[in-house]
Amino acid sequence: MAKQNKNKTNESTPNWQELYIQFVLEHNKRPQSAYEFCKFASLQEETFYETYGTIDALESDIWLYFFTETKSQIQADEQYQAYSVREKLLAFDYTWLENLRSYRSFITLVLSSHASPMWQKKASFAKFKEEFTNYAQELLSEAQETGEVKNRNVINN
Repeated sequence: MAKQNKNKTNESTPNWQELYIQFVLEHNKRPQSAYEFCKFASLQEETFYETYGTIDALESDIWLYFFTETKSQIQADEQYQAYSVREKLLAFDYTWLENLRSYRSFITLVLSSHASPMWQKKASFAKFKEEFTNYAQELLSEAQETGEVKNRNVINN
């Protein structure tokens, strides 16, 4: 995770996402509280609360980061704009999986039901789900405009 929360540009601001991933990998579980997480990171709790209100909000930002980074990468490719909608979605899927592979141990641990309740916490995926749904809707609209997908009113939703 090269980028920090966009609201904070101070270089002394910790990279909460990297610290969280490190915590999960070293403890094989999500932190039970911000206190536990901050103790691990050797930081004051107040510092954490300046950026995030809860651990769930931090988890949510991690998944959102994975999505936005992937979307930025594919859209930066000049050839991407010339792709059909199907190719755009395939490019996203391929790049998404390649990016997640960089965090394979973390992803595997988080998504395994016995290791972490994160998967059951839908709030952790809410921002990601919303952004992905918006992206898919954009692609669907583009496909309808180009004739790749026929407009079928109710079925499209």
